[in-house]
Amino acid sequence: GSLALDSFLTCSNLYHFACVTMENKGVFPLLESDDSNGQMLHMVSTLNSACRTKVVSIEKQIEWPQFPQFCPPSDPSAERVLFLVHNDADASFLLELFAEFERKKFYEAVFVASEDVNISKLTKRNVKDCNIFAVQEKKWASDGYAEWVAKWSEVLQLHAPLAIFSVEHHTKEPLNKAVIVAIKQLAKINLNIAWISIPQKDTSSASWIADLSPRALSNWNSPYFTISVAVENASQSNLLELLESLKNAHLYGARLPIDFFVENTADNSVLRLVQNFTEDWAENMEAQVKFRLLPGGKLRSVTELFYPSNMVHHFCITLTGFMKVSPMIFAWVKMGVLNYQYGTEGQFSKDLYGLSLSAMTSNCESANLSNSAKRRKVGVSNEGTMSQLSWDSKEVALPTVDAVFKHQMPCDAGMVLFPEYWAEFRAYLAARLLEDHIVAEIGGSVTNQWRTTWQRFLTEMAFQSNYYLLYPNLKGREGFVVRGEGGGPLDSSPGLIEDAKMLRKLFGNEKDAERFNALGSRVL
Repeated sequence: GSLALDSFLTCSNLYHFACVTMENKGVFPLLESDDSNGQMLHMVSTLNSACRTKVVSIEKQIEWPQFPQFCPPSDPSAERVLFLVHNDADASFLLELFAEFERKKFYEAVFVASEDVNISKLTKRNVKDCNIFAVQEKKWASDGYAEWVAKWSEVLQLHAPLAIFSVEHHTKEPLNKAVIVAIKQLAKINLNIAWISIPQKDTSSASWIADLSPRALSNWNSPYFTISVAVENASQSNLLELLESLKNAHLYGARLPIDFFVENTADNSVLRLVQNFTEDWAENMEAQVKFRLLPGGKLRSVTELFYPSNMVHHFCITLTGFMKVSPMIFAWVKMGVLNYQYGTEGQFSKDLYGLSLSAMTSNCESANLSNSAKRRKVGVSNEGTMSQLSWDSKEVALPTVDAVFKHQMPCDAGMVLFPEYWAEFRAYLAARLLEDHIVAEIGGSVTNQWRTTWQRFLTEMAFQSNYYLLYPNLKGREGFVVRGEGGGPLDSSPGLIEDAKMLRKLFGNEKDAERFNALGSRVL
């Protein structure tokens, strides 16, 4: 029959448990108190009153150690996230992110601490005893690899977390290998857990992760990212700035393959610089250099940067040799993609063809829009209700609030391309170039005067299909790249978004959750 899983684990002396297989839920420990004649059954706190399901089978009882008492979540529907720490240093690195998750009503954060963690240090940092789950991992490992994995499987089934955070360790014998194997095994019984291992240098800028919805967070490992760089007439100094800034970017454990598309006009110093970088990038994933024998021009150099290997999950970050990137560039990419392609139904935005890495400046707008273009912006008023504003583009005015907004015009080649839409654009472009007698005009748009630029054709498709590019918009016009032209110095104004605080301004916060949906849109 059905069980209403409506009670939290509160008993302090439990001696036995049975593994119960639940329909569409997997295997979970079913606890039996010692003095209840087998009639009193308690499920762990993570399976609460919101969950009803059918019991498929119950296996025999086996011994189980004494359980701690868990803190009841502030919201019964809260999702549990675990913070796996092997020592005090790990705990210190993850404490700020833990605190961010604790502030969210839709999350319940729990530290899973091995023997080398000083629990008293955590409690002194305002971590409640009931939010700490101690494990004897060294003992498990000493009992053999199979036992080590089995114990972790039991712990993960007990907690049934949405995600597990850890600090990335570059050791010969990975500390978390048994956990990763246990996660893969549990995925076979439909208990899917997102594994998120963050390097030490990135933990201080990871607070934005707590702003992700549970659905977006659960898909942390679903999208696959690559980087493509068009090295066209870039000077050695410009390219060096790009490469150094890429090395300093926070990747949060991601492995990003990178491809350099080098034009035949590049000199030997540029080629050597790119080749040396590929060796440095090896720890993040492979890097390749692709050399163009014949000149292709802007249209080919941009459109050939990417073709998706998967029409759902493969996203590409496109850059040029004249750019310098922000340390937070991948945080913007990851947050934008997870929110608007993998988030809740209210967040999902099916009309986005990509993300811009730079803010739309008045120069970009005046160059690409006619004075007769009509635009509108949707914002959030002080009362938290949706407000709509409209104005004529003669003012060349941009939004004055910190938010994200949508526009059909791409400002430059610094973008994140979404697979399905870019494949559609490649097909559209091929057809337009073959049928150049076709006249496709956008009323009053200056794109009509551009003959063969990739921006013109992409804007045409966006206009006809009602697609948009998502732009960051801070009051200071900061972005995630700065640009230069013709081998000259990079434009340092507006500047770069350097920290998580600036990034989080774009998406609002928990008290202003509707802001995730406040995507203003501008139509040519």
